[in-house]
Amino acid sequence: MKKILSNVNVCAKTEIPIAMCLDNNYTLPTIVAMTSMLENVKEETEYKYYLLAPGDFTDENKQKILSLKEKYKSKQFEINFIDMKNEFKDAKTRGELAAPTYYRLNLPSVLYMHDKCIYLDGDVVVSKDLSEFFNISVDDYYVGGVKDRDIDSKLAEVLGIKDKSKYINCGVLLMNLKKLRDDKIEDKFKWFIENRVNKCKEITCQDQDTINACCHEKIMILPPKYSFMEFFFDFYKKPWFSFYSKVQNDEALYDPVVIHYACPPLKPWENFGALFAEIWWEYAIKSGFYDKVPEVIAVEKKILELRKNPKLVANRTIDDGIYTISSKLDPNMCLTIKGDSKNNCSNLELSSRNGTDSQKFKIQYHSDGYYTIEAVCSGNMLDIELMCSEKMLDVLDSFKNILLCKKFKRNAQKWFIVPDGEGYCYVVSKCSNVCMEVASAKAENGADVHCWAMQGGDTQRFKLEKCEDKPSSNKGLLIQKNQHNFDNINIYDDCW
Repeated sequence: MKKILSNVNVCAKTEIPIAMCLDNNYTLPTIVAMTSMLENVKEETEYKYYLLAPGDFTDENKQKILSLKEKYKSKQFEINFIDMKNEFKDAKTRGELAAPTYYRLNLPSVLYMHDKCIYLDGDVVVSKDLSEFFNISVDDYYVGGVKDRDIDSKLAEVLGIKDKSKYINCGVLLMNLKKLRDDKIEDKFKWFIENRVNKCKEITCQDQDTINACCHEKIMILPPKYSFMEFFFDFYKKPWFSFYSKVQNDEALYDPVVIHYACPPLKPWENFGALFAEIWWEYAIKSGFYDKVPEVIAVEKKILELRKNPKLVANRTIDDGIYTISSKLDPNMCLTIKGDSKNNCSNLELSSRNGTDSQKFKIQYHSDGYYTIEAVCSGNMLDIELMCSEKMLDVLDSFKNILLCKKFKRNAQKWFIVPDGEGYCYVVSKCSNVCMEVASAKAENGADVHCWAMQGGDTQRFKLEKCEDKPSSNKGLLIQKNQHNFDNINIYDDCW
């Protein structure tokens, strides 16, 4: 049995054991996850944290975690560090994932004093008290978890899983420790690692595949709100992800209990475009281990505030008028209609400032709190083609076709103009977090202008300079998606 190295007690009430696995590289994300839990725990709930770490876990990192005791001294919780020494050092791992990903497999014996626990990865935030989650009955199951993507038939065969729809993500688990102990499932875990994980190339999610393979006949599928992951948006686009109902998916989107940043490219401390990154950073700042929110996240937070209260006077960031729009990459390079063309699908690009109508746009603020942007040489409006109008999904999904069309009262023609505090602005759609952007950061004549997810770089910052000219034509802009995963902005006739 592993030795408990340190123990911090604050008086007990309703007790919920919470297990987490980490190493030195995952200390700060784990602290953020714990901070989110402690910010939302109820007075009558006590969390018992069990942090499973390798033998080289540093005293410095232990002290960082233990500092939560002073910060949240009014809360009911205790922190236990469990030294896993070199456990699973010979097990196959992948990428940046190391032996600690396997530690959860030893929880039945490590937490011999408990019959049940919640397991959480370090890349989560918890937005509610966990009592309701913990009180779900799993008496007839080994574990409860939220469904993951469907696996292919070959992997299902290797894992011995008959029903692929019961394959779960193991970053958030409700574990029946007593039943796992009684049925000696830890022995099955060890056998499976030695005889399958270490030998089968098809097994790439080692710990997760092990749990699914060894527990598949007694896995309880939990509602998605207990581990909301970004790929749940596929429910709205692809019929194959239909295990959960639309009601369950909507509940997970609008009122999640646990947000799980499960996809490796979308960790919010590395990728500011991750879904709900601004929520993670809110708790990161509260943890005290981050000095400030990265600028792009601060902009995202500002946009969220605008969305919540669009009619505030403060949201009117510029005056109505005709503007030229230059790039921060080079203030002498302006958005321009190529060759002052009046033809269909004329390209919008950067070119040297010339003062012609091809470089002018009418920007107007409206009573609902948003701007419209009109091409001077066409009279048509910057517009985004939606898949699911009027839903929060549209706000969060970055990949929408964008075009300019005739004036029409719809959200796709409404924009935020968000100052960066340095004299430049982001131009962001009401319906999707896409920004106008200079392609490939090329501040040169003929450089394409397209739309891309909010990143916060200079390619997405523009200076809006007011001029006196008035619109004089009836053509508009069209943004067409191309094969390179971005959207070119073009001109087309007012005929949509």
